[in-house]
Amino acid sequence: MVTMSAIWDRTAEVLRGRGSMLAGIAALLLFLPAVVQDAVSAHVGTTPAALGLAGLVGIVVVLMAIWGNLALVAAAGEPPIDRQAAFAVAARRLGPAIGLTVLVGLVVMLAAVPGLAMLGIGLGPSASRLTTLTVDGAATLAAGASPGLILAGSLYLFLFALAVFWLGARLALSLPVLVNERRGLRSVARSFELTRRLTWRIIGVILLALILLLVALSAAQFVFTVIARLLLGAGGVSTAQFVGAVAGAAVTAGATVVSSTFVAQLYRVVSGREAAYAFA
Repeated sequence: MVTMSAIWDRTAEVLRGRGSMLAGIAALLLFLPAVVQDAVSAHVGTTPAALGLAGLVGIVVVLMAIWGNLALVAAAGEPPIDRQAAFAVAARRLGPAIGLTVLVGLVVMLAAVPGLAMLGIGLGPSASRLTTLTVDGAATLAAGASPGLILAGSLYLFLFALAVFWLGARLALSLPVLVNERRGLRSVARSFELTRRLTWRIIGVILLALILLLVALSAAQFVFTVIARLLLGAGGVSTAQFVGAVAGAAVTAGATVVSSTFVAQLYRVVSGREAAYAFA
């Protein structure tokens, strides 16, 4: 029987032996691109050209993140693979990984449309002003709203969120399958097969990881932003926000190293691949 505690033990073993190499991959493909994106967002302004540049940088950052995740999974799952080999393996599997990411993203976005539409119609014309709604405007909004549609839309989105967690658990091994079995989009079916009896345990791990990540992320961003504000004074607001964003990027990169190592080890166990590797 596969236990999550055993997988965590294997994950810790890999991190002790290959942590520096995995950190180097994450720094190059995850952390540095995120820092560049934060710098662009903080300093290029809001002109159409600046927004276009920010959008282009965002696309590059997403592609680098996919490449980085593939490289981490490859390096964490196969001891003979060094950093350069991990980069090469990830580059070869980048196309299918992008296709898989786009496909899943489209499915998720389309599935959310009915709930968002019900909420939008239920709230009426005032829905666009929710972020700036005043106390006096709340009565007007309530008078023009449709409670039935709002309730139906809210219930749909709640069930949609549960479905997203379930889908995330069933697709948890799709990247290791892409890296090791080269199935392309058929990695979805293979991941569903491998996670058949592990869904709820994986969901539990995802929830725990999300809670820990949100706490660590919020703490890092808050602490470093406050320190930067104290050092820079009132005129350094944007720079302080950038410093906080960099701290958040570091936490996110570290969390990705851990999660990629975890799914790589889970894949090795449930797929029946050789388990007795010594990472040193």
